[in-house]
Amino acid sequence: MKKSRSEDTYKPISCSLHDELELAIMRKTQIEIVYIEDEEEITLEATPIDIYSREGAEFIVFDDGLELRLDRVNVL
Repeated sequence: MKKSRSEDTYKPISCSLHDELELAIMRKTQIEIVYIEDEEEITLEATPIDIYSREGAEFIVFDDGLELRLDRVNVL
């Protein structure tokens, strides 16, 4: 049986990537990211507005309402 995303074990991101994302939030800077969705890599440009923790994982929120788990995000 395939685990749902909420059941996956969260793998903390590097401090340097976390810092880079927080800086983009403070500066309201659009970033290009790659994230994993159903085992597929998706690339997009978006402006992050917040990072928060829930149920032992961290998430990033973008200005278009998209929310992603941080361990599924890479910044280009």
